[in-house]
Amino acid sequence: MTSSTPGARPHSRRSHWRAGCSETGTAGSGAGRAEKDQRHLAPRRSAEPTRTLLDEWAYAHLYRSETERRAALPAWLHHYNHHRHHTALGGPPANRVPNLCGQNS
Repeated sequence: MTSSTPGARPHSRRSHWRAGCSETGTAGSGAGRAEKDQRHLAPRRSAEPTRTLLDEWAYAHLYRSETERRAALPAWLHHYNHHRHHTALGGPPANRVPNLCGQNS
């Protein structure tokens, strides 16, 4: 069975590798383990901003309507980029960009 997901391609390669090793009676090198570990990191890392967005903006408050929830997004984005501490960056992302708002010429 073939799948169009990004993770299916390395899996099918490993399956072919294992099948080839069993046919020839050789053992695999174990390199597939590192490939598998790295493959699982990408989705987790890319999901972090989405999870933060959902936890801290979309579901953090009770909004009376979708319009009210959307109206709150610009203020939350400003807080997230200018005031919220990001551990990996040592502070807000805006602190890393000189003259972000274009106020200093």
